[in-house]
Amino acid sequence: MSEINVKFDSNYMKHQRNKIRKLEKGRLILAVNFIIAIIAFIIILSLFIGQQSQMNDIRENQETLLTMIEEKNVLIDEQQKQIQTKMTNEELSDKIEGIEEIIVQNESRGAQRVPVVASQTSFKSYMDYRAITSRSSPQWRLQQDAWTDDQGLRRYNDDYVIALGSYYGSVGARYEIELTSGRIFTATKGDSKSDIHTGIDNKIDINNGSTIEFIVDTHKLQIDARQAGSISVLDFEGTIKNIKYL
Repeated sequence: MSEINVKFDSNYMKHQRNKIRKLEKGRLILAVNFIIAIIAFIIILSLFIGQQSQMNDIRENQETLLTMIEEKNVLIDEQQKQIQTKMTNEELSDKIEGIEEIIVQNESRGAQRVPVVASQTSFKSYMDYRAITSRSSPQWRLQQDAWTDDQGLRRYNDDYVIALGSYYGSVGARYEIELTSGRIFTATKGDSKSDIHTGIDNKIDINNGSTIEFIVDTHKLQIDARQAGSISVLDFEGTIKNIKYL
């Protein structure tokens, strides 16, 4: 009987020891997992803090860049204003000089009559005012103050704007033109025909025989003039009888 009790006690103790070992092993695993979790939390927290620091740096850089852009825009605006002011003053000075030159020419000419070549035709060509592109030229400056009438013809004040050969004076000169049809109108020279196109006396266009070439807005020019290729159909029939400086 005592042998049975000793054997039972031995098995019981062994079972208890195994149970204790399992508990200790479980506690050890829990401790290890807890330590791992803490380490992972520390790592995540460090990454978050690093990202926040980077975001702050990015925000500071963005604010600095925006400040630089605003300062640059202010500088550009000031430079543009200075350029516009300079251009306005230069254009005004050029216009004054051009007007003074025209006044001097007209005063010296008075009502001088210009000889007209009798062999001219009734054909009156035209050119679009947009063909004048040199902004430093008196032709371009004159067009800035010109306007387009309901027929599509360019006007300067009440004058028609025309192109003539160099024989007929400088850009800005004014004329009274009489046609054989009886019509009389005033005109301002808005462009000069090239000498190579107006013969040795620089009066008549050697290609079509016309003396005057109307300056127009082809987008608004009446269709019958575009079809004919001549302004004569717009109540400008007849050849030129007289041209007189004004």
